Amino acid sequence: MTVMMGANTAIDMGFPLLLGVITSIPTGTPTATSFSLQNGPELYQIQGTGFANYVNGVPTVGTVNGATYSISGETILTLTHINQPIAILILDLANGNWTDY
Repeated sequence: MTVMMGANTAIDMGFPLLLGVITSIPTGTPTATSFSLQNGPELYQIQGTGFANYVNGVPTVGTVNGATYSISGETILTLTHINQPIAILILDLANGNWTDY
């Protein structure tokens, strides 16, 4: 089960946090274990294994294990134990399906 840890800022559970992922652009150098997406001051750092076949800065294969969300360099929350294939996670994100998490 995915674990969400807040940092020093309160987490508004109604905030469309993952909406920013959809409109983000890749930043930095992606690797087999991480890639980053940025939307203005928001930064999504995704960790996992086997990331490959990048299309527009996003891998099409690999497993997402964790993610960190920050705004202007301040960590807002960290997700761990996601353990989902990136292809499934992208579909779930697009369809608002969170039952596997």
